[in-house]
Amino acid sequence: MTSGKVYLVGAGLGRLGNLSLAAYDCLKKADIIFYDRLINQNLLQVAPSSCLLVNVGKKPGNHSHSQEEISQQLIQASQEYQVIVRLKSGDPYLFGRGGEEAMALSEAGVNFAVIPGITSAIAGLAYAGIPATYRDKSSSLHIYTGQSRAGRTDLDYQAIVDSGGTAVFLMAVKALGGIVSGLIGAGLDEKTPMAAIEWAGRAQERYLVSDLGHMLDDCQAAQIKAPALFVLGEVVTDQQKLDFFSQAPLFGHQIAVSVQTPLTDCLALEDLGADLIFYPDPAAESSRQELAKTALKQADIMISQDLLNPWQEKLAAETLHFHGSVDDFIHHFSKQ
Repeated sequence: MTSGKVYLVGAGLGRLGNLSLAAYDCLKKADIIFYDRLINQNLLQVAPSSCLLVNVGKKPGNHSHSQEEISQQLIQASQEYQVIVRLKSGDPYLFGRGGEEAMALSEAGVNFAVIPGITSAIAGLAYAGIPATYRDKSSSLHIYTGQSRAGRTDLDYQAIVDSGGTAVFLMAVKALGGIVSGLIGAGLDEKTPMAAIEWAGRAQERYLVSDLGHMLDDCQAAQIKAPALFVLGEVVTDQQKLDFFSQAPLFGHQIAVSVQTPLTDCLALEDLGADLIFYPDPAAESSRQELAKTALKQADIMISQDLLNPWQEKLAAETLHFHGSVDDFIHHFSKQ
């Protein structure tokens, strides 16, 4: 048995407040983190400054890291580090290949644990104002992937139609045409409500409410792109009434704060709808600085209680600076 322990951690949609306490604790004590392409890389700034960050993300059609290679990296890391985190978007065991990695670790005799994350198939709907189930409208939830091992969509459309309830399709942007035609071919009414949600729960979130018959054309017109999910069923009909996220006062804003900002202040900003971007200490190692350089280009507001040093000024040259605490900012913002 090796000495280190591997944690397969679900990062959810990427908002700090959506992390479980166990996931947050893992990030705070990690010695090395292997992370995927679609996670909110801002979460990596939570880790100790000594933590090694390893990008093992896969781009569609360009898998620079095979699944076998990733599993071997985790096994090797368990022999060199005490706390190894494998950070995945959503939940590790829902179309995240976490089961395959856990099996590889088990067969290699590596100590591991799984920390579930909030899947976009539920949280993504909620942030767009769509409940996964609703009495008298849907009593079941069915989650499908738009991808298969061979790169094809391999769904039993008749079974989907017969199941009823709410159907959620993940990783299905390229497969949307086939899904729509398959469902219609299986007899589903073209007027069945359907919605697309892009970048669910993030500042870039967009949603489109339509129906099965018009969804493909509407998505093409709106240029809906990955990462996006699709939800089908009567639960979509009250979306406008239940949409709270896009109505939040700081929705759409990406606000940069120090990684040392108290958790309660971070959660207060997220509660107002903001996306957080952490900037590290200037003495942080180069990978943290590179992450910050990329992220801060997207920030439109930077909160700093201290005067910015030249390094921080350069990173956020085109960002509105607010000098003061998070409480000061919220108080100031509430008066606008």
